[in-house]
Amino acid sequence: MADDIYVVERRENASIPFKRTYDEFKLALNGNGYFAGSFPDGVTSIAGKPISAIVRVLLRSTIDGDGDGSVVAKTVSAPDGTWRIDGLRTDLKYDVVARYDGENDVIMSNVTPAIE
Repeated sequence: MADDIYVVERRENASIPFKRTYDEFKLALNGNGYFAGSFPDGVTSIAGKPISAIVRVLLRSTIDGDGDGSVVAKTVSAPDGTWRIDGLRTDLKYDVVARYDGENDVIMSNVTPAIE
């Protein structure tokens, strides 16, 4: 995967419906976990052909259940379909959603990030 192809966007100015402050939320998500799509089975594709698509990570739950469903990170996969999002806590659960216009989303639900 080429380092200069994919871009990760952290949701720094997101409006998150929390009882906690955004800084507390941000600290709760900093970790050493990651999600990645690598060849051959994890790439974004349509009918087996790799494509560039939006990949979002949504918080599945947090301490006290606040923020469930909030988008915490987003990236665009490379033209070869590969992607990676780092900095996630491994003790939390997430939903990973791949989106391409005109197609149904692909959702990996209730997943835990990997660590290296």
